[in-house]
Amino acid sequence: MKKSLNILLYLWLLSIMVFMHTITYAGELNIEYKILKSEHFILQYEKDVSDVYVMNIKTRAERYYRQITQEFGFVRDSAWVWDNRTKITVFKNAETYKNVSGCYEWSAACVNYQGKEMYTFDGQNDFDLTLKHELTHIIFREYIGFASFPLWLDEGMAMYIQYMGSSKSGILLDRVEEDIKNDQYIPFSKMQSISTLKDDLVDVSEFYRQSYSMINFLIKKFGKYHFKEFLRCLRDNKSIEDSLVKAFSMIDNIKDFESLWKRYYQK
Repeated sequence: MKKSLNILLYLWLLSIMVFMHTITYAGELNIEYKILKSEHFILQYEKDVSDVYVMNIKTRAERYYRQITQEFGFVRDSAWVWDNRTKITVFKNAETYKNVSGCYEWSAACVNYQGKEMYTFDGQNDFDLTLKHELTHIIFREYIGFASFPLWLDEGMAMYIQYMGSSKSGILLDRVEEDIKNDQYIPFSKMQSISTLKDDLVDVSEFYRQSYSMINFLIKKFGKYHFKEFLRCLRDNKSIEDSLVKAFSMIDNIKDFESLWKRYYQK
């Protein structure tokens, strides 16, 4: 019996321990990767990328995984273990990252929701906030599902977790207050229709801070309980508007949402 327990303990430790080996990328760039595994993540990174840099990503990813899932009770159908772990690919520089991943040129990282994959590159000085942001995207969409939602919801959730407990959040909300005061914010009817940031029809920084302010408003004004109800409605395939109406008693439509949001940041 004791021997069996020791074997089981050894197998469990083996599943979460860090180890490395080399594989070759099958794509046309023929990139050689190292592999680093942890309990919930598989990190593959180019051989020129610092091992220490990747080890730090692994450690923080595990910490943020627990923080994000616990913040809103994101209980999913299957745990991120064994073959279901999320893959993080770290390229040696921004150029290779853009060429291989197809992510926005101005981005520091991006994700493939359904593939549970994140792409980024080496040498970023302040990667903590970006890592939180991208992990939130994957965890949030895995919980809600992969139906079509307005981009502000995805980005607003990721921004909320990213800046939770950060002094930088106040700077963003101060800018939102200025936008409202000067009547330069993005109308919610347009926010509802924005599905990509690859064109010049919207200011990226403005879109991100307003998305953040919309989620922040719902949580701070109505409380986390009602916000979780909103998320549960979305998970049950209700529309954004129907979910808002069911979860928040003062909101009857998107126009109500916009009016209350403006009033909240004008006080």
